[in-house]
Amino acid sequence: WNRPAEITLPGGSTKTFEYDPLMRIKRITAKDPGQNIIMDCGYTYDKVDNIVGKVTEHGNYSYGYDDLYRLISVDNPDFSDEAFSYDPVGNRLTSDRVSGTWTYNSNNELVGYDGISYQYDANGNTIQKDDNGVITEYSYDIENRLIEVTTDAPQPTTCKYYYDPFGRRLWKEVDGTKTYFMYSNEGLVAELDSGGNVTKSYGYKPNSTWTTDLVFMKVGNDYYFYHNDHLGTPQKLTAISGAVVWSAKYTSFGEAAIDPTSTITNNLRFPGQYYDEETGLHYNWHRYYDPKNGQYLRKDEAIGYGSGLYGYARENPLSYVDSLGLRCKHFFSLPVKFRISKRNEWAKWKSWEYEGFNTYEGGEGPIFWFNARCRCVRRRFGQRILLIEAYVKRFYWCKDSGCEAHIKEEAIWEPLFDFSEEISDSERQEVNGGWVLNDNQAEERCRAKCLELNQY
Repeated sequence: WNRPAEITLPGGSTKTFEYDPLMRIKRITAKDPGQNIIMDCGYTYDKVDNIVGKVTEHGNYSYGYDDLYRLISVDNPDFSDEAFSYDPVGNRLTSDRVSGTWTYNSNNELVGYDGISYQYDANGNTIQKDDNGVITEYSYDIENRLIEVTTDAPQPTTCKYYYDPFGRRLWKEVDGTKTYFMYSNEGLVAELDSGGNVTKSYGYKPNSTWTTDLVFMKVGNDYYFYHNDHLGTPQKLTAISGAVVWSAKYTSFGEAAIDPTSTITNNLRFPGQYYDEETGLHYNWHRYYDPKNGQYLRKDEAIGYGSGLYGYARENPLSYVDSLGLRCKHFFSLPVKFRISKRNEWAKWKSWEYEGFNTYEGGEGPIFWFNARCRCVRRRFGQRILLIEAYVKRFYWCKDSGCEAHIKEEAIWEPLFDFSEEISDSERQEVNGGWVLNDNQAEERCRAKCLELNQY
């Protein structure tokens, strides 16, 4: 399926990938040039593709799910263990990391939990958060895009945001200081300061998912390389030497704890998400995400979607990604059958060509003569096809207005292993060259005879 088995980075660090028979990632290992482990993640799955275990260089994780495959338990070696419960539409009701029950209004909008309360406008946008007396207010434009955030404590802060016609954030202003953003088809490619100077740039593999699974970040003249998990979430960054310069560990819904020894800043988080230090939110193109409560600031506009209107990734952040803030796409495809294609494909025959001649003694007389037999050949080239293919079903939770259903399925044949090779064939024919006196005359006569075969 053309998935990489090993990637060698400038400087000699390597990343290796192992897959199970269903082409799910089984293990990701990163090593520095001295073959020391940078990152090591191994995954195990249940029968419906949920990740139930993860083995890492810093400890082991285990995960549990309810009957709707929503994450309900996490044994975490780095944070306190996590446990969740949900109502039938996906609203989170409890979390063992906070006290009390989460409450919602009739619009499935989170009203409050653990001393934090929220208010909403008529469009379902979060307009106020009261965090135990600290008030944060949110303002939106006519397209329901967040354009301003103000916080009154611990230090009053005003943040402003501006977007292009596609909804991509072009700049943000925090207490009068602007940062500009540039994009390509793969996502964020550069950050610029208020003077237009590039402060950071980013590189991706071609045709990558939006702002996901980055390859490198460049700061000044220095390159730093990403080491990501199975979803594309950054776990570590290394310098060309292989030294770790940034590292993070995450809760299951994406709240990051940055290693205090990190020497650079990386703001990229879950697929498609950019961390805003000024608000604690993750900018996710079309919406803003709060990893502390696993909720977006505004609702998902596709009514009838099988998850809470504000929740993230169907409450299964180990298997699903939402890189655009619009749809939740399953991370895996399911091969349902296989086939072997075996055949030869030939191009047309080439022209007849002279290959050689044989001479035989003729009669005796005043001049000794020979009978020439001309050897002619024509060739063709082709390919011996030996291809093992998988018939793969892909399931998408479709959130675009142009889709007729919220669940979209496609099934295609994809190459799994290709053992094809170049082949050639030849056909020979012998024709009479007539009487000749010597080898030079035999060759000249036979070249002409072989060319004559192309006239028929």
